Amino acid sequence: MIEQIKGQQINLRRIRRSDAPLMAKFANDRQVARHTFIPYPYALTDAYAFMRRDNKGWRKGTEYSYAIADPVTDEYMGGIGLMMVSPKHKCIEIGYWLGRPHRGKGLVPEAVRLTLRIAFKELKAMRVQAEVLDGNESSVRVLEKCGFTYEGTLRKRIRNRGRWRDAMMFSVLKSEWRK
Repeated sequence: MIEQIKGQQINLRRIRRSDAPLMAKFANDRQVARHTFIPYPYALTDAYAFMRRDNKGWRKGTEYSYAIADPVTDEYMGGIGLMMVSPKHKCIEIGYWLGRPHRGKGLVPEAVRLTLRIAFKELKAMRVQAEVLDGNESSVRVLEKCGFTYEGTLRKRIRNRGRWRDAMMFSVLKSEWRK
């Protein structure tokens, strides 16, 4: 499995233990929590627990998380991952988030495109899908820029922060993917 991939504005690489302080700092953000399953408040111990789960996922071949890193300094800026990897069904879910200081610079679409390359070329996926919680227009724009198709809204799909939320389903098929 690819552990690092270089982009123009970002690099993707395996998450390192040394990323934990920045991961905790950036994830401890109400806006991140509002649109993801990242707990809030988010502490350093949460970052280390995530890293332990991530290492298990890599070993099992079921989940692959990457740091979105600065290509010059290699500093952690956010995360992106492929989850629920199913060799039988060739379907993978993608999820991502970015620290507040790094948003609005076009970094996430590049991260998604690089991750799709891993999903389709390395993992031989036929479909990559993403669920977006209602109200997360930034994520909708990212997916549309990356060639995903809106498939519908799953009503009251997820309990998030004490309330039921709708989730919009997006996907891109291997045959639709622009390399």
